[in-house]
Amino acid sequence: MNSATLLTIFLAAGLIAALDPLVVAVFASLLAGSKGKGHAKYQQALIALTFIAFYGLLISAVGLALVGILSIVSYEVFVSLILAFAVVAIIWGLARVKNYFWYKPFGGIPKILQQVLHKRTTKIISPGSTVILVIATAGASIINVVVIIGGFAAIAALIKPGQLIWPVIVGLTVVSPLFLFYLQIHNGLRISALLKWKESNKKSLELSIGFLSIFLGWFMFLCLNGIFAS
Repeated sequence: MNSATLLTIFLAAGLIAALDPLVVAVFASLLAGSKGKGHAKYQQALIALTFIAFYGLLISAVGLALVGILSIVSYEVFVSLILAFAVVAIIWGLARVKNYFWYKPFGGIPKILQQVLHKRTTKIISPGSTVILVIATAGASIINVVVIIGGFAAIAALIKPGQLIWPVIVGLTVVSPLFLFYLQIHNGLRISALLKWKESNKKSLELSIGFLSIFLGWFMFLCLNGIFAS
């Protein structure tokens, strides 16, 4: 598979992964807290861009670490890890697809993360507290982060071994919708409108991420069979 095709797949899949209802909810709530404190626009921009930049760095770092691990293990361990990623990705994807049809309310912020968000937005909202909130958000969705980003890393290691640019591309792609959301809010979009959009579409977003996870698992199996050899 050539680089252009792989880039197209990564960009399209990354944009789907970016619209995790949990991340969108936390980001919007953070902006609402900043605006509610009467922060100037440059302060709101600093908070928003800190969240976006650190979340992108975190996603890229996870991807780079996984690619690094896959590049130093033996071939037998490499194949075993890819198989494990593929199976877990498919199971996780099926679980999220199931959520579309049979589930209690979802797509909100877990109680522990709500406590962190409340603590970080009731006092002074700073870049430091925003970084802590990003880490807490990633921790709350750790399975999703590891499965989705692990899937990207495994595919990159299979098709383009040794090329570290691919996890960085995923990191940039995953945060691009958040940047667009911020630009719209900066230009007058109400934060409540963003949250309403998230609530109205969270089932579809959950379904899309589920199918993405299944696709990544299936794609890894195809790569292991040499169908998309570099």
